[in-house]
Amino acid sequence: MKKSTANKVTACTLCALLGSCMIPAAAFAQEEGETSHAQKTQVVYVNADIDGSNRGVYVVNRFDGATGGVVRDAADYTEVQNLTDAQELRAQGTNSIEVAKGEPFLYQGNLAAETELPWTVTAHYTLNGREVDASQLGGAAGEVRLTVEIEPNGEFSREGDFADSYLLQVSGSLDNDCFHGISAPDASVAQVGDATQFTYMVLPGESVSYTVTAQTDEFSFGGWQIVGVPLSLAIELSDDDLDADSGLDDVSYATAGLADGAVEVSDGIAELHAGMGEVSGAAGLLSGGLSVLESQGSELATGASAMQEGLDEAAAGILQLDAAVNGQLVSGAEALVQGSSAYADGLSAQIQALEGQAASVDVATAQAAYEAAQQEYILTYGAALAQALTSGMSEQEAIGSALSATAGQQQALEQALAGFVSAQAAQTGASSGAQALEGALSGYADLDAGIATLVDQSSPASVYALGAAIQQAGNGVAQLAEGADTLAQGTDAYHDGVSEAASGADLLAESTLQAEQGAGRLSEGAAGLSAGSTELATATASLNDDVMEAVQDKLTDYLNPQSVPTDFVTGQTEDVASVQFVIATRSIDAPEQKVEASEEQPEKNMLEKFLDLFL
Repeated sequence: MKKSTANKVTACTLCALLGSCMIPAAAFAQEEGETSHAQKTQVVYVNADIDGSNRGVYVVNRFDGATGGVVRDAADYTEVQNLTDAQELRAQGTNSIEVAKGEPFLYQGNLAAETELPWTVTAHYTLNGREVDASQLGGAAGEVRLTVEIEPNGEFSREGDFADSYLLQVSGSLDNDCFHGISAPDASVAQVGDATQFTYMVLPGESVSYTVTAQTDEFSFGGWQIVGVPLSLAIELSDDDLDADSGLDDVSYATAGLADGAVEVSDGIAELHAGMGEVSGAAGLLSGGLSVLESQGSELATGASAMQEGLDEAAAGILQLDAAVNGQLVSGAEALVQGSSAYADGLSAQIQALEGQAASVDVATAQAAYEAAQQEYILTYGAALAQALTSGMSEQEAIGSALSATAGQQQALEQALAGFVSAQAAQTGASSGAQALEGALSGYADLDAGIATLVDQSSPASVYALGAAIQQAGNGVAQLAEGADTLAQGTDAYHDGVSEAASGADLLAESTLQAEQGAGRLSEGAAGLSAGSTELATATASLNDDVMEAVQDKLTDYLNPQSVPTDFVTGQTEDVASVQFVIATRSIDAPEQKVEASEEQPEKNMLEKFLDLFL
């Protein structure tokens, strides 16, 4: 049974990782008196079982001998192997390494199989709806489901924030000759040779579960490959990054207008309350005067004079009440309605703008660009390495030549990855902002309903009706004043009219007192509305800055710009250029068919033996 093309692609990817990560760093620790200047990069390889459990961990350390000399690498391994030359290395303690000028040096150190990892990986397999032991799947036929679960290891005790600052790329592939109807939701699916490759991205700190389903005639699987690289970017946002039509400023302006309108309404209602108080007092005087006039007919002239004075005061109060009702109450109610409408419209416009911004972020294009750049890098590096090896170069020279030839592709890959992550973060921030504003708009519904009720009760039609009634009352008071003049002349016939006027005055006094009390409660409510509107305007004045700060915090959580490379073995951060992880689960192979013994194969070189670990 042939090995799948996807396994070969995976091997090329791992080989490229072994020779990459040439990020500048400070000088590595060196012997006293030496002048060597070395850079260290580290790749942690994990051989996992079919179910994701750890079978073995080894680390490949690389030093770039820029100036030559002796460097020390203090780390305890169960076994070490020189991958560059014949220098002898100790399995424990400090390895003193002679680095030639301008030449890289690589060596492998093995760790205990139970070494803790930053992530836990679990793989499940089902056949025809029933979970089975993966070792029984080789050569099986039917519907299969491959599930991989990855989450940060809460018990990881080594130094380094790997789980919170590393981006994981999870990939696998199925041979098109043996599988059909392949479904991999949420994955980037690509055809690589005669295989279907599915790739997932796991952001720092996330726990994920991915499932691939397919129909197979003869099951085999090259295993899951998980590559962890540090994600450390810094993106600073400013006010210019927000759409000018976002509507946040409109919200602040609308709430400020609402506050001004509420103040005007409060002032108008306060004047109404004062005018009603004067009307109530005048009505009381009217009632008292008429009562005296009715009970003391002999003092009719005196009572009529007192009534006249009370009626004059009532007329003045009515005029002032009329001015307050028909003037500031109407304009204040209209301003309140306009301010509330502007605030609600501003919130709706902002929600639509943020939703449009989230929809406009082309995450798919950024992801496609990253995958294309990744594929270009792998293919170019493989071609360059093959050409260098066939030209007669040594393995180290070939790797260096291939790295130099693919420097441009590596830079393009890093830029594409940054664009992809930035697009995802921008879309997430815009969606979160829209959801927050939707909550604010929903919470405003009760306040808006209260404003509508208040305005309805003091609508222009009602205000005008009240004004007409006040004017009518003024006319009645004027008529009473004329009757008082006639009454002062001492006509007995007017006495009966005075009795009726006294009863009416009592009713007027009681009604105006109730109106005054209602106006007082209305004044208190309007004052509260004014204070609340002012507080709302103050709270929303910095809405634009608050949204920017929330988006910046979310980006910082994902991009982790302060992440510092940490040596996985020693926990040191000084002089460490970069640390990467490669986790590969064991493959599931179909039963091998018996073939005739082939001719003896020539002995493989070191590079071929290294690639065999993953084929």
